[in-house]
Amino acid sequence: MAVCHLNNDNYITYMLDSTVAHSYYNKHTMQADLCDWIPALNVIDASINFFLKAYPKLLLVAPVPRKNAFNKIHPTQVATSMDDVASVPQQVIDALCTILQFSCVLLRNSINKNVYNSVEELAGLLAAADDSVASFALDCLCSLAIPPALHKQQAPEMHHHSTALHATSGNAHARLLALARGWGTRGSGLGLLHCVTTDDSEYGQGSLPTEAGQVHFEVFTKDQELKSVKLTADDVLLSQNEDRMDDGTENSKQKRRKTDSTAALGSRGNKTRSTAQLYFECVQQAGGRNAIPENRQFLLLADVRLAKAFYSWETRVSAIQN
Repeated sequence: MAVCHLNNDNYITYMLDSTVAHSYYNKHTMQADLCDWIPALNVIDASINFFLKAYPKLLLVAPVPRKNAFNKIHPTQVATSMDDVASVPQQVIDALCTILQFSCVLLRNSINKNVYNSVEELAGLLAAADDSVASFALDCLCSLAIPPALHKQQAPEMHHHSTALHATSGNAHARLLALARGWGTRGSGLGLLHCVTTDDSEYGQGSLPTEAGQVHFEVFTKDQELKSVKLTADDVLLSQNEDRMDDGTENSKQKRRKTDSTAALGSRGNKTRSTAQLYFECVQQAGGRNAIPENRQFLLLADVRLAKAFYSWETRVSAIQN
């Protein structure tokens, strides 16, 4: 059965099992025509929009709105505390990850990507409190931007490769540029090759400049006051006492799941705090969310994620791949 001829019932089955779709595309060389997947894409778009509207606490920064959108998420609706982050059911996170994984595989192995119209939703999910959701959303945008593989096409596309990502608002592009930054240059000892080949041992990661794992962010507040935000390695890494804290309640277990899902082993064997914890601390240093201009909030979040990813070989490689 060709993927491009699946009926509507099979759309749902394949969307809920991205592993099957991934193995299918690995075995078959013909790429799917995305025009034949419009009904499934409509379901995916509606699902992502539903989650964003029903659970705005998924996000740490308000999403990029669609043009002429009536149901915009106000900046005050996004998460402002760890209790807000923990209020999002884990089932919602899992469902979003499955949808995004499936979308990524489909976009990577399809032609006529110009019909895909969920760019603003994906750009909004780049600010998700859960690192996995943000990573999968970035993977989807990457798969969308890459032209179809010519060696898999029976007939090349007749038009120039162009998608909604190329024509979207500057806000989405600004977010992608913020995520494209690295820790430093080769001259400062932070070249990409050095970062991915250095292990987590004391003599490995210990040779990397420590400032790469710190946050140094300056912003002019809305009152035109210069604020400096700084997080050191001690701020980013969990102490042993914090790692052991657990009162055994269901609420604490859910909070720990959301923290541990984004935690990474550091060079000292400790775990890093969650992205949400670090971001809220930075916002507090800046004088509160209302003091930070909206166009600078995602830049701060990108800096936090970049610094957090520095403390293990695995997360450094993942950050560079993304």
